[in-house]
Order: sequence, then structure tokens, then C-alpha cells
Amino acid sequence: MVSQPKAAWIVAACILFPTSTISVALRVLAIRLRGTGFKLRDYLVFFAYLSQIVYMIHISIGVTLGGYGYHMEDLPDTKAIISLKTYFSQEFIWATGTLAFRISILLLYLEIFRLTSFRWAVIGTGTVVFFWWVACIITICALCRPTSFNWDRTIDGTCGNVAFVYVFTAALNMAIDIWVVFLPLPMIWKLQLSTARKWSLTASFALGLCTAGINLGRLIYDTYCPALDVSYCALISCILVVAELAGGILVATVPTLGPLLPKKEREWSDTPDKPQGVLRTIGSIPLRNIKKGYTLGASLFSQTETKVNSEEASIELATQGADMGREAAPGRAWARVDSIDDISTRKPTSSGLNDNLG
Repeated sequence: MVSQPKAAWIVAACILFPTSTISVALRVLAIRLRGTGFKLRDYLVFFAYLSQIVYMIHISIGVTLGGYGYHMEDLPDTKAIISLKTYFSQEFIWATGTLAFRISILLLYLEIFRLTSFRWAVIGTGTVVFFWWVACIITICALCRPTSFNWDRTIDGTCGNVAFVYVFTAALNMAIDIWVVFLPLPMIWKLQLSTARKWSLTASFALGLCTAGINLGRLIYDTYCPALDVSYCALISCILVVAELAGGILVATVPTLGPLLPKKEREWSDTPDKPQGVLRTIGSIPLRNIKKGYTLGASLFSQTETKVNSEEASIELATQGADMGREAAPGRAWARVDSIDDISTRKPTSSGLNDNLG
């Protein structure tokens, strides 16, 4: 008969692992269709996915060979030691996997938005995320001295305030998730787009709130679960970590899946300014007629940016989402690009954006 902890883990694994696996598979397929090759942000997502797999293997060890889901006082010494060793090693995997998908998201921001002040904000956020990871590694190593006291409580040793560290880490983790989500939103809402289109782009980026919600649940759970009863608290806490990694992979992947969306044939009038059969993708923007002399700087960049003609403005504005569409029609009222990869190879122009549609 399957025990309750094992059953809970099996159900969670059957939901969370396919979610991240499908996300990564679709990302790879989108990259193949786009024909741009893999970039650093893609490899970071793959690394986060690998971290999730290794983390799940550790949970399986803790559930089957250890005593995840059972109170420490009810476990024999061998199972207690396995549980504590497994949980200790999992903390390194969690911190590193989380670092990977967050940096991937920030690299995506850098490829989309070219405003200097925003890019510095992203770089600053990435620096905070990196030092958060360094602090996590140092804390994990130094919380209990000697290190072996983490799993062998029969030797002489001491630990810091474990409960405070768990709660503080979860709270800081949630704050970083929220910050990363809201970082690009002011840029989006400065664009001269319809409100519906702005909400569409906002929703694409705001998927990151799911990881913040998971961290909130973990924060609440860590607050009420006895920190010293590691084996009992580990099961739910680790399931929430797997959910966080799966959510982070999903958030980093969704904005890049534009090439996979189906082409929607539309009826157009027989004028040269309207292309036939435009592919509608995540965050795609149907452009309205743009006034001559309009610059993207009027809505997104400073007023001192160099002006571009209406043909260039149409293309520039179309590049302001992670996946703006598949076709570009220079000089027309409609302009679309396939994805962020279509603008990432462009050289910066005086208006602060890339100028090659890929």
C-alpha cells in the first residue's frame, strides 16, 4: 500500500514534471522553427530544468529511503540521517536552479527593451539576484557548524536560527519574484497601443506572479511548520520548490513561443498596405496608421531621440513585445516580427532599439 507522503509526491510529480517538460520541448521547437540557434537565456532554462529533475530525484530518495512526511521523532536513525542529508543537498540545487531561470528572464528583458535607464535597472536586478544566490550558498554552508551537524545530531555542534532563516529566505525570494515581474510593466504601458493590447503584453510578463504566489504559500507553511522537524516539513516544502522551478521555467518560456501559434487567415481589402494572412502570436501588435515623423521616443524613449520616418517607426513599434508576430511589412500600416530572436541580432540605432528584423 502506498503511504500518504508517497501518494502526495507521486501526484505532485505527475503534474509538475510534465508542465516543465512540455514548456522546454515547446521552447526547443520554437527555436528550431525560428532558425536562430540557442542563446544563453535558452541554456539557462535548460539548466533550470535539469536542476528540477535532480531536485525531484532527491525528493524521491527522501520519500522512499528517508522519512519525508514523517516526524523526526518517529524515524529510526538511518532514515533520519538520509532525510537530513537529502534535504541539505537539495537547498544548493534549489538556489542554483532559481538563479538560472531568473537570469534567463532578465536576459529576455535586455533583448526586448533598449532604453538605457531600463537596461541598467535590469542589470542591477541581475546583480541583486546573483548576490542573493551567493548569500544562499554561504548561509546553507554556515548555518550549522560543523557542516556534518546538519545531518548528524549526535555530534557536538550548533545551528543558527533555522526558523528565521527559512522565513526570511522565503520572504526575500517572493519579493524578488514580484520585482522581476513588475520591472518591464512601466515600459509596456508607455507604448502607444490600445489598452487591450497593453493588457495582453502585461499578462504575458505577469505570469511570474505564479512563482511569487508559490513562494507566499511556502512562506506561510515555513512560518507554522516546526523548523527542527525537518523530515515532516520537507515534503510539502520541497513540493512547493518543484512548483516554483516549474513556474519559473514556464514564465521564462511563454514569451518565446510565438512561432508555434497557428496562422489565422483573415480577409483584407485589395490594397497594398494590408498583407494577406498575418500570423497572430503572443503579444502581436496590429499597428494603426502612424503619423509621419512619429518616433518611438514619443511614447517609450526620451524626446531627444533621433526621429525615424513612418516606415521605420512601424517596424520599431512592432518589436516591442517578446513575440510580435511573424511577418514584417516595411512601409505599411502593419508590421510584425516573429519573436524576440528576430530583433536580438539587430544593431542598436539612435532610437535605442535594434534595427534588423532577423
